[in-house]
Amino acid sequence: VASPLQPPGRRGACSGEPKKKMYEYNKLYDHNHQSLARLPIPDLNLTLERYVRSLRPLLSPAEVTSHMRAVEDFKHNEGPMLQQQLIDNDAHEGYPYSYVEKHWDDMYLELRSPITVHVNVGYSLADDADSNKPNAQAKRVAKFLISTFKFQRKLMVGLCESEPGGPFCMSQLGRLLGTSRIPTYGRDRLRFTPDSRHVIVMRDGVFFR
Repeated sequence: VASPLQPPGRRGACSGEPKKKMYEYNKLYDHNHQSLARLPIPDLNLTLERYVRSLRPLLSPAEVTSHMRAVEDFKHNEGPMLQQQLIDNDAHEGYPYSYVEKHWDDMYLELRSPITVHVNVGYSLADDADSNKPNAQAKRVAKFLISTFKFQRKLMVGLCESEPGGPFCMSQLGRLLGTSRIPTYGRDRLRFTPDSRHVIVMRDGVFFR
């Protein structure tokens, strides 16, 4: 199972125990069921100021001065036009849900580097008290899968709510499980199979279903 990294403005988690159905699972990914506001587009001048601040620890004073001339030129020429284009492109409903999302997805799906380590996260679990017992690894995997299935059931019946302090966007939960990245030329694609009934386990380079 693979899932894309979550771009800014679309993070969420399953927590709490709501008493009633919060959403339709098949609409979770592409419906704004919490009526959240779109991610605001930063002011051009503030963006340029942040850019310059990010340069100072990395460049010499002479290099910063050279960049400042380029920034000033951009500010008075291409910058305002591109800023307005960004605002116009964001003035719609539906996907992309923020001004960065399509660029984020393009970066993720067009990346030609190995996904593991470069993009997708991984976990290494510490040994528990039963690690040296017979079949300990199989038992631990079984516990992990049971917990995953409990979470999946709660998610699919519409009972997950956003973390405390929200609401936060939960749309990525709609593609968290049952999603595979299919390699293609130029730009990969995601295949979503919410009715899948199997898991894949890999050991020593061999896949087990």
